[in-house]
Amino acid sequence: EALHANKPYLEMMSLEGVQQSNFSYIGKVLSQCSGLETLRIRNCNLGDARLTSFLPCMLGCPLKKVTLSGCKLTRKSAYNMCKIIAYHGCRRDTLQWEHSRDY
Repeated sequence: EALHANKPYLEMMSLEGVQQSNFSYIGKVLSQCSGLETLRIRNCNLGDARLTSFLPCMLGCPLKKVTLSGCKLTRKSAYNMCKIIAYHGCRRDTLQWEHSRDY
């Protein structure tokens, strides 16, 4: 479902209950997902520190939807979440503006 014949890249990744030892692999996979639009990480012990380590990967994907429920994040993650939201919001605005100039 996440891979389509006309789009040879991963669009959606959904992870639930991932163990801490697998987070380094997830980061490597995320860094390779240049077309990832939806990222769902649920009920994982991600925590504030690991979210910081995933930040470059999340900024490298054209994310439209991110779900991080049950990942033991605190207010310390608010700044990084704002960075992700602001970056992708600006990116979409720029793409829309560039596309509108073509008309």
